Amino acid sequence: WAKDHLKVGTLFLYHSLAISEFRLNITLACRAADIAILEWRGERELKKDYDKVTVTSPSGVARTIPIIPDSYFVLQTPQGKRHFVLELDRGTMEGKRFRAKVEGYTEYFKSGAYKKRFGTKSLPVLTVPASQRRMNNLKAITERAGGKSRFWFASLDTLTAENILTEAVWQVAQREEHIPLLTEHP
Repeated sequence: WAKDHLKVGTLFLYHSLAISEFRLNITLACRAADIAILEWRGERELKKDYDKVTVTSPSGVARTIPIIPDSYFVLQTPQGKRHFVLELDRGTMEGKRFRAKVEGYTEYFKSGAYKKRFGTKSLPVLTVPASQRRMNNLKAITERAGGKSRFWFASLDTLTAENILTEAVWQVAQREEHIPLLTEHP
């Protein structure tokens, strides 16, 4: 525990609690389904060493975007290992900033750097906002930014230990239907 932890604000606490709620639901669901959580890294650990990508706008302006998810985790399922990154949204990020994050991840996937960092070919970005309305908004922003099947969405207020893995509560960018998290990735 460091001294700077004593200076945390309300937004940070709510964000941390929401990540903990998500992780608890995943943990309980995995226990019930006899699925092992092989690895879980939080934002603090991921911030120690992270990748950056350069995204160039249509007008030629280049900007560097850090790739620092809120969490990264690996599940051992009967079908094999599944790797995920979590972006938990509490509704405080402007649409423009979220779009930049999507563009950063898209460039990250195009570059293939994620394969070296996480040792996988498949790395869905699980975007989990607090509400269904916010989820619909972030999904629309993602789609307008060119985000496709690597971007998955579910609202925190609908996720439970009973549905998070195996029920059709997740939506994928550029698709309308709801699907389970543990399915063959579209």
